Amino acid sequence: MYSIKQGIIEAAQLIGYQISELNSESMVGFRNLVEQKFAKPGSSFLWSRFREPASIYDPDGWKQISHFVGQQTILLFFDVREEPSIFIIENGDTLQKILAECPNFEFYVSDNACTFVLCHNHHDYLIGTGSAYEWIISSWESA
Repeated sequence: MYSIKQGIIEAAQLIGYQISELNSESMVGFRNLVEQKFAKPGSSFLWSRFREPASIYDPDGWKQISHFVGQQTILLFFDVREEPSIFIIENGDTLQKILAECPNFEFYVSDNACTFVLCHNHHDYLIGTGSAYEWIISSWESA
């Protein structure tokens, strides 16, 4: 069975990037903050519980995330039932290089301040909330 964590670590090694993770206490705190700021209560996928989402169907939408996050440090995370780890990624370009070396899986990205969450889900939708909401709306309305 494929391990998301192992896949991310191997992809990072392949591109020469030393990846790090949040510690357990920080992971719990960050997940709680995401839930509090952006999600309705429930146990379904986080993206399906976003209070104010914007979305676009794009199988390659994950490649566009680097345009939004740019050079800021970001957190890469997953549905906790699939993988509890939260990885610290130095910027959007590094994220794109890591993901390009992995099979498709659902993932989430946010900044340290939790001002947005972006998700590329198993239905090939790019979904954003928080400050990513307007970016998704404006990036694709002219496409």
